[in-house]
Amino acid sequence: MDLKKALEYIPLFTICLLYFGLCNLYFFYREFQIDIVAYISTPDIILSFFPTIVWVTTILYGALITEFFKNLNRGNNPPAVSPNAPNNRAWLKKRIIPLAFSMLILAGGINIFLGSVFHIKSYQFAPITILGNVLFVLLFWIGLRLHDRINFILQKPILASVVLILYIGQQIQFYESNEALKLKDGKSALKKNHISFKYNGNKVSTNDTLFYVGQTSICIFFYNTKDSTTQVYSFAKVDDLKIH
Repeated sequence: MDLKKALEYIPLFTICLLYFGLCNLYFFYREFQIDIVAYISTPDIILSFFPTIVWVTTILYGALITEFFKNLNRGNNPPAVSPNAPNNRAWLKKRIIPLAFSMLILAGGINIFLGSVFHIKSYQFAPITILGNVLFVLLFWIGLRLHDRINFILQKPILASVVLILYIGQQIQFYESNEALKLKDGKSALKKNHISFKYNGNKVSTNDTLFYVGQTSICIFFYNTKDSTTQVYSFAKVDDLKIH
């Protein structure tokens, strides 16, 4: 793809980054009953681009979205195949889509089994679940190409891209919700942050039951495990902030 063609996709990638970044913030803080939209500004959304989950999903799925438009611009004409060419992909063509769905169902069944029988928390195998979902999309895409059904999707690139973006948003929701649950259980690295400051003359500091959740450019958030409540402090009223 030449530079001119690549520049045409910048608006789409910009929208994806904004949407994924907002999902990254919203679904995490929602677990703490925080309406993060009321506390964020444009810099906060930009900073949310840096987490690994956002970059990985943007790169992987962005490549697929680009493929939609690239094939459409080529006229959706499949390469000519000689009638005498051997069909070495017959086995793969027959089984790849059932394999993709079987893998998805099996992963879901394993997650339910581990959670209900062994009481393993969903965040303990969240990365594996997301990896399985990525493999499902890739296998499904390959299967469509092998079955020559890809033109149906390529003829509707906008619709296909919207569906894919919404699917990515759902994956981010799953990941961030589990990150929040991990923090509530004290298993997250954020739990190790010890913060203290003065607020309206009163000292506030993290302890065994009150821990740091996160912050935006205007507020800092704490979660109290005693009564499962979230405390919001405005930076405008914070003095003598110490992180140790």
